[in-house]
Order: sequence, then C-alpha cells, then structure tokens
Amino acid sequence: MYQKSLLAGLLGLAMLAAHATDVAGAKLATLQQTDIKGYAVKTSSDLALAYRNAANLGEFKEVALQRPEQGGYFYAAMTQVICNNEWLAQAPAQFEASSKNAEISKRRNASLVRIRALCQGFPAGAATDPLATISKGITLGDPLALGFKGVEKDKSVDIAATLKLQIAAQDPELLRSLEYFLIRNTFDSVYFDRQWLSGEEAKNVLIAASLVPCEFGASCKLDADPILMLNCAQFKRCPENLEVSAAWAIGADRLKLALIIRDRMVQAIRSKDSSLFIPNT
Repeated sequence: MYQKSLLAGLLGLAMLAAHATDVAGAKLATLQQTDIKGYAVKTSSDLALAYRNAANLGEFKEVALQRPEQGGYFYAAMTQVICNNEWLAQAPAQFEASSKNAEISKRRNASLVRIRALCQGFPAGAATDPLATISKGITLGDPLALGFKGVEKDKSVDIAATLKLQIAAQDPELLRSLEYFLIRNTFDSVYFDRQWLSGEEAKNVLIAASLVPCEFGASCKLDADPILMLNCAQFKRCPENLEVSAAWAIGADRLKLALIIRDRMVQAIRSKDSSLFIPNT
C-alpha cells in the first residue's frame, strides 16, 4: 500500500524520537484505569470534515492549530507531511507523457496539479516540521497527536494503550496508522481476533486495517485524497482508490477476505471493543 511511503516514514521517526512527557504519562494512567468503553476522547468530526473538504491546506492548518484539544495539531502535522515535501518542491511543472502508459501520466499530472493547488502558499522551513508539531500537540493535550506518536511507557511505546486511544477517538485520519500499531510478537506475526496470525493471513489483516479509515470518513480516492495524490505523482502508483491498491497488493480473491476482516474491525471500533486487537482483554 503506497500510502505507507509517507505515513510509515513519519511514524518511524516519531517512535525513534519518542520521549516521555507529563501529559503522555497522565493520559496513559487514564487509559490504564478506565475501561475503553468508558474512555471518551474529545475530538471533532467537524475538523475531520474540514480537512477532507479543504481547498487550501495552509489555511486549514491555521484553523486546526487553534483547536489542540480536538486533534488540531495532529491535523496540522498531516498538512505538513503533504505540503512541506522536498520532492514536491523539486517536481517539474508537469510530467512528460509516457507512450507506455498514457493513463498513468495523465493521473500523475492531475494529482500534481491538485496537490499544488492544495499547498499553494504553504509556509516552508523548520517551523513546519510535522514531528515538532506532533510533539507540541502532545504537550497541549492533543489526543490525536498522542494516538499517532504512540502512548509512552518506560521510554517505549505502549502499543495496547495506543490502540485503545485510536479506538476511542475513531478519527478517520488517525486510523490510517492503525495497521502500524497492531500488536505483533515477531516481525511477521500479528494479533487479531484472539489468535496470532502469520504469513498471508497476517498480510490480509494488515491490508484490512489499512482500509478501515475509509469506513470512518477518510477520502481514500485518488481525486480527493492528498496522500494518494502525492504518492501517485511521486511514485507512479495511481490506483483509483485504496481498495484497488489493496487488490494490487494481495489479489482480488484475497481482497474479498480482507474486506470481511475490515468489516469486523470497523464493527469492533464503533462499539469500542478492543478485544479483537489486544490479547487478554
């Protein structure tokens, strides 16, 4: 799934740069003492909708920064990942047409035009570093920033607590990182539905998790999703939507199974049931 090229890189840096904060510790204590069904995260569906419908991500970012308690710093960091992008700054005015695949060239150029329109006037420089924005959001009590970076315990990321926070928030953009926080006991083994899965079964679960945010309101379509647009323009992988991308990754037959798993995940998240994702809950 090519959205990983952006989000996985940022997530990896966030985890490597993780440091304990009083706010993170307080939120972890709340998670440990409270059953997930009673844990309320104050986020705003209006903010998610505004991000999805934004005509200019720089203008949206300034609005989001005024609402840290509702996830605004997390959303501001998302705009920085997209717009404060070294490749985008160096990209040509348009890509040359390819005789081998004219449709891909067309989609790349359309995506580049849309991204540049979304990012027009976006400030450049160190002040727009998404990791710094995430860290500041945590100190200000931004629950989505904490859920993206990972709840910390003893200098490491508490995966179970982070999953609980993501399930409680049910935010479409935060759930893009769900697949990275699924619990593993080895590199290729993942926990789901009270069992450890590996190989193709584990990959089906990861693909299913990558499709979950679409069911909570994320765009997930090339002509509307800035992450897919940027990945199309940069990496020449231009699926019409995330389901098509998933089919490329595992094949149409296995996608059917992944969609069944996705639906189970969605149902569990909506009912704030963490037992499918976390052992012994």
